[in-house]
Amino acid sequence: MNIILHSPRQKKTSFDDFEFDQQENISEMTEQSNQSQNLIDSEFSTLRNILDEKEQNLVEELNEEKDDILFRMETNLRVRRRSRGTTRSKNN
Repeated sequence: MNIILHSPRQKKTSFDDFEFDQQENISEMTEQSNQSQNLIDSEFSTLRNILDEKEQNLVEELNEEKDDILFRMETNLRVRRRSRGTTRSKNN
């Protein structure tokens, strides 16, 4: 009879141990997940910074190239206008 009384207690203790272990596992999994999420957030933040910097550099390069091309085009236009004006003066 003594064995029969211990058996339910052992089952309860066993269940309590299982429940405790499971809660520990849940806590560990939650913590690991949070750490992974923080790492992902950090890595993507770094990538966004790198991409923002690259974008800024490319836009600056594009604007410099545009300014250079426009300057040459406007200079060529002025030269042609002067040349055309000189040609007209000679013809009159």
